[in-house]
Amino acid sequence: MRCIQRGIGYLVTIFLIFVVGATVLNSEDDVRTMRDESRSDDTSRTSYFLLPYALYSSFFPMSEEYQIPEEKKVEGLIRRAEGYEREKNYEQAVKYYFLAAKRATGSAASPYIRYKGCALEANGPSAILCLTQLIQEHPDFPLINGVRYELARRAFMMGDFDTALPVLAEIVESEADEITFTPYVYTFMGIIHHRKGEEEEALRNFERSIGLHRSVDGGSGERFMQNYIETAKSLIDMEEYAQAEYLLVRIYGTAASADFQSESLFLLARLYGLNGSGALSASALYTIVQDYPFSPFAPAARNELGDIEKADVLRISPVNDPSLLNGSYVYASETPVLEGFGVQIGSFSSGKNADGLVQKLKNEGLPALSVQSSHEDKNIFRVYIGFFPSRSEADDMKKKLKSIGYDGFVVHVD
Repeated sequence: MRCIQRGIGYLVTIFLIFVVGATVLNSEDDVRTMRDESRSDDTSRTSYFLLPYALYSSFFPMSEEYQIPEEKKVEGLIRRAEGYEREKNYEQAVKYYFLAAKRATGSAASPYIRYKGCALEANGPSAILCLTQLIQEHPDFPLINGVRYELARRAFMMGDFDTALPVLAEIVESEADEITFTPYVYTFMGIIHHRKGEEEEALRNFERSIGLHRSVDGGSGERFMQNYIETAKSLIDMEEYAQAEYLLVRIYGTAASADFQSESLFLLARLYGLNGSGALSASALYTIVQDYPFSPFAPAARNELGDIEKADVLRISPVNDPSLLNGSYVYASETPVLEGFGVQIGSFSSGKNADGLVQKLKNEGLPALSVQSSHEDKNIFRVYIGFFPSRSEADDMKKKLKSIGYDGFVVHVD
C-alpha cells in the first residue's frame, strides 16, 4: 500500500475546502466560487461557513433574501450593480454598489449597500478593510454581527487568525443578553485554535458551543456532530488516540449525515495510520470508497488503496450512541468505557507483555487493547480484540483469529 498517512494529510485540507472553506484562498476565482456556492438553498450541515441557512439568510448580503432599504436617489446605480452581479461581473458590481453607498451617505440604506459591496469584493485585504471600516463607522447597524462574522471568515481564509479571533470575541460579548451567533462562533473559534495548535483552547470552545446549543435552542444532532468531529481532530493532534477512536466510531455509527459518516472514517484512517495500524487505516479508506463513492474523500481514498483486495481489510464497526445527538457525550475520560462483545486472546501478569501482544496485533491490523484489573492483590492484564455491538460479529472475529493462529473466546461486557 502506498503512503496512506501522506494522502490523509492532503485530503484533510481538501475536506476543509469542501465543507468549511477553512483554507487560504489565493485567487479571485477561489473567492467567487465560494460566493456563488453560498447561494445554495441547502439547509443541511454548513450552509454558510458553519451557520445554518436560516441565520445566513437573515444576516448576509449573498442570500436571496437580503433587502436594501429603498433609496430613490440611488435606484439606478443599484439596478446596474445588481445587473452586473447576475452576470457574475463582480468587479463592476462592487464598483456600482460603492458608488451607490457613497451617494446614499447618511441614509438608512447606505450601510446595507456598502455591506453588499464589501461582501462581493474578491480581493481579500480590500474586503477586510471595507468590512472593518463598516464596523467602525456604523456600530449600530442592525446586521453588525453578520459583518463581524464575515470579517472573521475573510481573515481566517487568509490565515490571519489574530484578526479573526478578536472580531469573533466581539460577537460573543455583544450577545450577552440575546444569543444568536454565539454557539456557532465558539465552533469557529475552536477551529481557529486548532489550526494554531492550541488544542486545549480548541476543546474548550467546542464544549462551550455544545453547551449553548443544548441550553439555548435544544440543539440538533447536526450541530452537536460538527463540534464532535472538530473535537476528534484536536484529540488526534494531542495524540489522545484512544479517546479519538472511541468518539469517531460513535460518530460513524450515529450521524445521520453521510458527510459526517465518511469524515469520521477518514479521520479514523488518519488515526490508525499515525498509530501504526496500517490495515485498519486501509479498512477505513476502503469503506469510504465502497459505501460513500461520492464523498469528497473517495478519490484520494481510492488512490491510496491502489489494488488492495476486499479480503485484505477488516470491517470498521460503527457504534450508535444517542448521547451524541443530545450533546451529553463526555469524551474526557482517560480510559474509554468498554461495552459489547470482544474476543479475549491473552491474560498476563506483566503489563509489558500485554502491551507487546497488543502492538503485534495492531501491526496486523487488528483492533486490540489491553485492560488492567486486579485479583487477590495481583494485577492482571487481559488482551482483547473488539469490542463489537453484536455477538455474531465477535464470533466472526474469533474465526478470523483462529485462521491466523490466535485462539480466543468471546466475552460480553455491559
